[in-house]
Amino acid sequence: MPALRTLAKDLARNGSWDSDSLGYPEDDRYHEETLVRLLSLAYARMDETTRISKLEILLPHIDNWAVCDSLCSSLKGVSKETDGYRIFIERHLHDSYPYATRFSIVMLLMHFNDEVWMNRNLSLLGQVKSDHHHVKMAVAWAVASAFSVSPDTVSQWMALKQLDRETARMATQKIRDSKQVPQEKKREISELIRSIYMKEVLETNPRPLSD
Repeated sequence: MPALRTLAKDLARNGSWDSDSLGYPEDDRYHEETLVRLLSLAYARMDETTRISKLEILLPHIDNWAVCDSLCSSLKGVSKETDGYRIFIERHLHDSYPYATRFSIVMLLMHFNDEVWMNRNLSLLGQVKSDHHHVKMAVAWAVASAFSVSPDTVSQWMALKQLDRETARMATQKIRDSKQVPQEKKREISELIRSIYMKEVLETNPRPLSD
């Protein structure tokens, strides 16, 4: 990975960077080709509005979680064009292409995970409906990241059953694994989720009455 980042930075130093100079993205055969293409876009000098328009074109070519997350972490200019990125993110949050959705979720947790955006982000995460594993994992990760910032707000939100049982379980596990969350808060959220979704299980599969 360090070697690929170095290559991408070398390509980005070319002041006339253009994705077309790397060939057509449709012709990328290997994970590494796509990764270098996207990282070089993240590193290239350009205004963020232009970068967003280029991301729009390349978003359908993200085909795995590693490329997605590496790109998100490399976009360092998000704070310079907050409104543009928020519009871009929210537009693709319900994309039919799962990695476009994952991109949007990971961008939220990496660049907008603070009290200012907390309620809006949680509202958006509750609207994500997908059976794709890597989308569910991204939602769980985002919820756990939000919990580390505002545990009480996220606990209240989770108490409203905004997540399906599987995603809630994954989010809770990520919270329990976090070194940023106090043990007391880990116990509280574990007990909350257990009580909420155990009730759901019992309501779905009631025990037959005994004779």
